[in-house]
This record gives sequence, C-alpha cells and structure tokens, in this order.
Amino acid sequence: MSTSDDRLGKYIKDAAENIGLEALESEKLFSEILLRTEERRKIMSISKGKKIGLLMAAALAVGGITAIAGSGIASLSSSTYLNEAFETATKTAIEAEKSLGSTPDYVEAFNNGYSFERGFVTFVDMADEDGVNMGAYPEAIFDYAGEGQPVSLNVSAVPEILSAQWEAQGINSKKDVYEYNGTDLYTAEERYIFLPPDGQPTKEESELEAEGELFISYGTDEREEKLFKSVAWKKEGLSYLLSTYDEDLDIDELLEMAREVIEIPSP
Repeated sequence: MSTSDDRLGKYIKDAAENIGLEALESEKLFSEILLRTEERRKIMSISKGKKIGLLMAAALAVGGITAIAGSGIASLSSSTYLNEAFETATKTAIEAEKSLGSTPDYVEAFNNGYSFERGFVTFVDMADEDGVNMGAYPEAIFDYAGEGQPVSLNVSAVPEILSAQWEAQGINSKKDVYEYNGTDLYTAEERYIFLPPDGQPTKEESELEAEGELFISYGTDEREEKLFKSVAWKKEGLSYLLSTYDEDLDIDELLEMAREVIEIPSP
C-alpha cells in the first residue's frame, strides 16, 4: 500500500474507534453504509483502479470520498445523515425539486415488493487534484427495502463540465445498453473487494484493479467480496442510478425496476 493509502487507512481506523463500532453491528445498517458509499462512487466516478475509504463518518452519518483519474475534476465527496432522512418518497421528491430544479421520477413501491424506506437530499462537492473546491451539485437518494439488501435510486443534476469529462473518459463504454421508451439504460455488474484499513490486495487483484475489472475499498473489519449491480440513465437533464448489492436481484429484475421509474413519472 502507498503512503497515502496508509494515512487513509489510519484515518478510517481512528474514526471508527472514536465513534464506537457497536452502532454498526447491525448487518442491515452496515450494508446500507456500504451501499450508499459505493452507489455514490458509481454515479460519480469514472476512474479505474482507484481506492476509496469506508466508515469515514459518525454512527448516524454515511459518507464517501472518491478519487477520479485525469485532469479537471479530481475528487468528489458527499455525506448523508440518517437522522436527517425524509420519511416519505413524496417529501423527498418535494425537497429534491428545490435543489434539482425539477421533480425527479420515483415510485413509492416496486412490483417486486421493494418499497420506499427513507430519502435524502444532499450536495456532491467537486475538487481538483490540489483539493481546490470546484463547486457542487445536488443529489437526491431514494432508499427501498425488500427481502434482501437495499436498493437505492440516486438522482443528480450533474454539471456539464463533469458530464463532458465522463464522456471523454468513456464512463459507459463497457456497459450494456438497453432502450426503453426512447431512454437508453446502461447496466453494469462490477466486483468489489472490501479490506480492513491495513489490508493489502493480492498482486492479481491489484492488476485487475488497474485494468478496471475490480474495485478495492478499505475500512471493513474483515475481507469481503460483493457484486455491485446498477442501471443508469438520463432523463430531462437529470442523471438516474438504480443500484444494489443484493445477490438475489439480477440485472434483468433491476432493469424492470428502472422501467417502472421511467414509466410512472412523479406527481
């Protein structure tokens, strides 16, 4: 691990000890922290072979820091606080409209049984390689609970400068694309490995990470492997991402959920 990785690992470990990990003993809460951190990574990140940290927030806060390769915008950061969550999808959409400029599409419940659990409205901060702030953009998060792991719908008003950077670096180049009612849906299934703050990936894992075939994150108590599944699309100037770590929810079912969001506009 590099010196910067060592510093990041120590920071995560110290932060976790300071907040008391007994608050994270619930597997459901921990899964939500992983999901919310990683889904933010996927809606914002276009880099390959970069590391991010987990558990860099208090027991009632969920946050993420993402590194992005290339010039221009080099990093994104955001956070949500569970005690500031909205209790209804309607309230989340109303508050989101104030920041996004229009009401996002959403559903109260999906046909497969997943139903709204909580919502958030936050801002994603952008910075260059020197850490200089380059502005922020709004994001709304709709969390849905079902029999398995949570499913989240992220809706963002991504600025043109960042969209252009993503396009130039081919964010969707390796994704499968499906068309529904004039909207392109981009699907992805990506492998993630979560390691303790002082953990080290194998040589093969490091090579896969450099090739963009694997994402490595730090901050868990022990090594974990997860498959991150997502469907992304754009509609009327807003970027949507539906994502989950649920092992039993396949891409076809996630696609059907995305179609439900597109088909049933918000009130």
